[in-house]
Amino acid sequence: MSTTPTTAANPAPMPPPVQAPTPSEPQSLQTRLRNALNTIETSAAVPPEQKRMIGLLLSQAQTQATDLLSGDTTASPVHHVLSNVNSLLDNATVLQTPDGRLVATTVSDEGDLVGTAKYESLDMGWAEAAACWLEHIPPGKKATFSNAPQTITIPNSVSIAIAGDWGTGVDYRTDGQQAPAGKIADRIRSLSPTYTIHLGDVYYAGTSPEENENFLAAWPSGSAGSFTLNSNHDMYSGGNGYFNSTLADASFHLQKGCSYFALQNDNWLIIGLDTAYYANQMQLYQNGWLDAQQCAFLQQTLDNAKHCRTILLTHHNGLSTDGATLCGLWGQIAPLFSDREVWWYWGHQHAGAVYIDHGNVHPRCCGHGAIPAGAPTQLDSSPSAIWHENREVPDLLYPGRVYNGFVFLTIDGNSPLKEAFIDEDGTQVYPPPPAH
Repeated sequence: MSTTPTTAANPAPMPPPVQAPTPSEPQSLQTRLRNALNTIETSAAVPPEQKRMIGLLLSQAQTQATDLLSGDTTASPVHHVLSNVNSLLDNATVLQTPDGRLVATTVSDEGDLVGTAKYESLDMGWAEAAACWLEHIPPGKKATFSNAPQTITIPNSVSIAIAGDWGTGVDYRTDGQQAPAGKIADRIRSLSPTYTIHLGDVYYAGTSPEENENFLAAWPSGSAGSFTLNSNHDMYSGGNGYFNSTLADASFHLQKGCSYFALQNDNWLIIGLDTAYYANQMQLYQNGWLDAQQCAFLQQTLDNAKHCRTILLTHHNGLSTDGATLCGLWGQIAPLFSDREVWWYWGHQHAGAVYIDHGNVHPRCCGHGAIPAGAPTQLDSSPSAIWHENREVPDLLYPGRVYNGFVFLTIDGNSPLKEAFIDEDGTQVYPPPPAH
């Protein structure tokens, strides 16, 4: 095992928040989208079946988004980044309700806030991500992938704060209130964790300006360092912002430019994987997947630490939102843990949830770090969910929004793992703290 010093250092003063870039005007987005589609259509490097798939995806997304606008809360767009694309292409406008009004916020059964406010599912800014995705479909536009993972020795007693889908920026609200990402960062800093880990997603598309302004400018570093995973939103710009800006930043020097890693002490093994880079681009990187080299790294790392209990970190989910269905990523990963107990934390879904054990796997969703989202009603009646965040915040700007939060883990020698889901106001919500 290679060893990296973990002596605590005084963190540098946090820079003031930087105003995130304003999404392009509809006409500018229309031009970008048309140019990207024309490049794809005329490219001999893009297979014909991929060209047909793009048209199908855009058509499906518009149909399903229109259903949402008509009040069908069970409609789930192929992905919200595509919802407005056809409308922008044809009319340089976002979708509207059947009677021509902009939609008021409602909540889908998956917990999406259906509306046009920033980061709601019909926000025009998502079309920025669609444009980036289309612009990076021709081969050769993805960042270079590193296969030099670090295995880092950590102290036997450490604390770790984990937040997913946090890269929204901290100053986008128009009512003067603090954005959830800022509140989460403050709560994490107040706990002085040894390490902080981001499970991925910098919005809208992980471009270099967004990585710098919506993530690096305010991310709460741990006293001994920070780690960050790749994600579908980071891959919409080909992973270039993530690999070339974020992993190059001093805050993440422990990763040495690699998007997967392992941390180990005498009793615990923590593994972070990149489930985004090799995910299917035509499915908008929505379904996590690992390449053969990461699978080999995972197997070897487990073989070299047979005595250790394990924490697994991925961006993509192993279970469907309601916990009832195993995802393809589960089939790749879970068999490797057949002989050991593992706590698996993922983001991607904008929910905080604890699911029932699947054999020796303790599944958790920690994707509620900052995106405004509602309570997924799928979880209300799910026998697979032990707990999920469903408490509404008094928020006039985002009606129906539930609390954002993060996970705080404490590892102390051979003692049991101490786990706490903590909300944006600093309250431990799972497991419920002991009554006094």
